[in-house]
Amino acid sequence: MSQAVPNRAPELQSVFAGLPVESAAWFAVQTKPSHEKKVSLGLNEKGIHNFLPLHRENRQWSDRRQCIESPIFTHYVF
Repeated sequence: MSQAVPNRAPELQSVFAGLPVESAAWFAVQTKPSHEKKVSLGLNEKGIHNFLPLHRENRQWSDRRQCIESPIFTHYVF
């Protein structure tokens, strides 16, 4: 018996449509330091749905300031 995935975004419901809830599992992939975005892009190229939560922060170097996006959970892609 298939069940719809409750309380999920519509794009996730379409990914898991027709699958039992038990088979809609998430995994954490541990990455090398500062390689989270590269791993996420590589998984996207292979067609694997992934999640990399980012947050914006202002960094200041000796010659400039810049707003960058860095992972909330370092060393992991979900």
